[in-house]
Amino acid sequence: MSTRRPWELVDPAQPISHVLKHTRARVGDVVIARIDCESQLVTGTRRLRGFADAGLSAGHDVGLQLDLSTQCREIANSLSGERAFVDGGWEVPSGVFITLVCREGRVVPTARELGWLLAWRYANHLTATFNGDVYAVTPHGWIGSGDKRCGLTPTVRPDPPRRLSVVRPVA
Repeated sequence: MSTRRPWELVDPAQPISHVLKHTRARVGDVVIARIDCESQLVTGTRRLRGFADAGLSAGHDVGLQLDLSTQCREIANSLSGERAFVDGGWEVPSGVFITLVCREGRVVPTARELGWLLAWRYANHLTATFNGDVYAVTPHGWIGSGDKRCGLTPTVRPDPPRRLSVVRPVA
């Protein structure tokens, strides 16, 4: 019998579905969510439009990696607040951050997700929240970069098709 670690989600599909529904995330977005460890409920989200490729670039550019880590730290502080020092010790973290990288493509972890994992690794936020997994969410399903749990649903909505204007030839 294995015990669940505090930063592991019981069923990642539930909070992923909730976050996608309430943020209306689309392909190209990254959503950072704070989940309460005990209840597994979403307590806050931040949607970054057009940031899915930022992780890909950050894996190769140290300056961009630092910028992404700084952004993760700022988002962590806004969603969770600082960790308190109580009765001679640090408060036990009560939440976990998950990151949803909404993109096209196969349902496998890529360099995009690795870039976000590294950004969280070096974010050095001092909040009462654990760093959780980075999930790739595509129109075909989702997968966790760390725990490799996956599913066919929920999925991210693809970009709407672009409308072409039709001009009738003048006779």
